[in-house]
Amino acid sequence: MKRSSKGLFVAVGAVWIAATLPTSACTNQRGGSGSQDNAPVVYESRGAELFAKHCAICHGADGSGRGPGSSLLSPRTPDFGNALFNLVTSTNGMPRDEDLAQTIRRGMPGSAMPAFDWLDASELDAVVDRVKELGKRRMAQNFEADARKGGGKLDAVIARSMAEEAWQQGATVDLPAKPGDATSMLAKGRELYLRHCAACHGDDGRGRGPIRAWTRTMHAGFARDFTQGILRGPATFEALCARILCGMPRAGMPPTHFEDPSDTAALASYVSSLIPEGVSERLVQRTVQLRASRVAKVSDRADEAAWSSAGRARIVLAPLEWSEDAIVEADIAALHDGERVALRISWRDPSEDRSPIASDACAVQFSSDARPPLFGMGSHDKPTNMWHWRAFRLADIAGELDALDAPHARRDPLTGEPIEHDAPVYRTTPPLKESSRKADEVHAEGMGKLDIAFTGTPVRAAAQWTDGKWYVVLSRKLVGDEKREIRFVPGESVQFGVAIWNGAERRSTSFKSVTIWHQLVLER
Repeated sequence: MKRSSKGLFVAVGAVWIAATLPTSACTNQRGGSGSQDNAPVVYESRGAELFAKHCAICHGADGSGRGPGSSLLSPRTPDFGNALFNLVTSTNGMPRDEDLAQTIRRGMPGSAMPAFDWLDASELDAVVDRVKELGKRRMAQNFEADARKGGGKLDAVIARSMAEEAWQQGATVDLPAKPGDATSMLAKGRELYLRHCAACHGDDGRGRGPIRAWTRTMHAGFARDFTQGILRGPATFEALCARILCGMPRAGMPPTHFEDPSDTAALASYVSSLIPEGVSERLVQRTVQLRASRVAKVSDRADEAAWSSAGRARIVLAPLEWSEDAIVEADIAALHDGERVALRISWRDPSEDRSPIASDACAVQFSSDARPPLFGMGSHDKPTNMWHWRAFRLADIAGELDALDAPHARRDPLTGEPIEHDAPVYRTTPPLKESSRKADEVHAEGMGKLDIAFTGTPVRAAAQWTDGKWYVVLSRKLVGDEKREIRFVPGESVQFGVAIWNGAERRSTSFKSVTIWHQLVLER
């Protein structure tokens, strides 16, 4: 049976793209933006609305940690009902409001938890209240379930009262005074570090201690590498002291108390010395504004000379599953000439991977919504467009594969006449001589609602891998041929996000690194 090249691409692409593009927030559920029946939305509170839009995709609408995107994440999202959180500053191990707010505002490098620094103070407080409310509900339900398992029954009012009591915040832990001269305490601090911390974090602070594997049992992730700035919280003296004294309950890090407060100060000072200057905030995601410089003519070339005048920004990515090979930072530049807009994404990658098994790739997603939900993909009312490039693109060789889809004749070796026909024989997919020069545009109206056969305005691509670094250029006309396509208007802004895949990881292609939403503005 003859199979067209377009059909072959769609059949394979449907499986690939559905598993790999950025996941969406729960905006298509009833009670969220873009619900299918378009019924009026009524939320319990402003916090419930914000949580449904931005948090439920990972944490679940009920705070169980089982949102639609949670299965893709490692470390896994917590169940609020367990009341186990990483950053606490209280004497009883329960997070204070300030602890939860800081986690939401800063995010948590070393996980997929992004930073929500763009929330204003009232919105942040509302989300904190929602997290606590869901935690209490979940805990009360757990109390009732435990009673049923034991053959008894616990009144719901009593279960809720027990949860309220368990969630009571303890007093703020007393922190030692910051030493005037921390260098004088480093010798003592190193001694304490080797005794209490090195088993997990390693003698050098790189997170490679001898008992690394035990954290897998608790889904706690991994001991953090201080030298790379992969820190769950800030690296201030006060924050380090709090993590020593309070531990990190969900991560399995126990609290460590000393009779002499100066020992806590010495240990915190030594840990601080393991963190190179400037790296503690390196992987914290912050919203950036990228300005597309106006030029006479946009170039499709990826080399630096063509992009010397472009507006630029550094962006931080969070891998859905953290690994040493994941891409965590990239540079992006933008140009336009009044007719076309072009983006150049560049990132460090030691190997050029372009094969059917493992391919490097990147995608840019656009939204006209002023505050689209994290992690994107839009809704029926506010769809998104994505430009998707792979170093290996099956559609580029589909024509050759189609030629092999017909039966092959077995011929007489002397006369060359056909003797009989065999079933189709397929060769191994040939490697590409160069990276793909094409990109696919995908229209999305929510999680799982992807139009991968979308035939909008062609997106041009140019890519080169040089000295361990990718440079990928994606460009398109400012105004697309279809109404559903994003429009770029000089002087106005659109939201964009980036995803990058490292083929060297050779795992499911759903494991990628993603950014939060950023702002693109075209100069007039």
